[in-house]
Amino acid sequence: EKEGGEAKLKSVREIAEKEIQSQRDAREKELRSEKERGEKELRSEKERGDKEMKSEREARVKELKTERDAREKQVAGEKAAAASSLSALERKLLAEKAKIQEAALVLEKKLSANKTESVKRITSLEDEKATDKTRKETLERDLKAEVVRVEATDKT
Repeated sequence: EKEGGEAKLKSVREIAEKEIQSQRDAREKELRSEKERGEKELRSEKERGDKEMKSEREARVKELKTERDAREKQVAGEKAAAASSLSALERKLLAEKAKIQEAALVLEKKLSANKTESVKRITSLEDEKATDKTRKETLERDLKAEVVRVEATDKT
């Protein structure tokens, strides 16, 4: 009977350890997946922002170049007017550059917020992992106490 009880307890302990290990493995996999997803989102957001800024900048530069060329052909004999027009275009470019820089700053803030949120999620998963470890230790302690109790019962 005593050996049967010990075998049962050993079997229960093994099942509990396997379950806890399975839960730990699942949490670790989820943690890794969440971290990879967060990093992928950050990269994707940054790439999207960079492509968008580059595309807008190229389109605007192309537009400005086309406008300037058309004006230069129209007013070839009026150099002073062309210089004034070019100066105005340069101011517009600077204003566009400032807008693009402002948009880049907004995107960087969004990326930072996304990163912070990902870190919070990862921390939460790590906290759950620590809780599971504590629960495992408690279960093991309870199981040992149960073994002692069963052994004491078997002796009587």
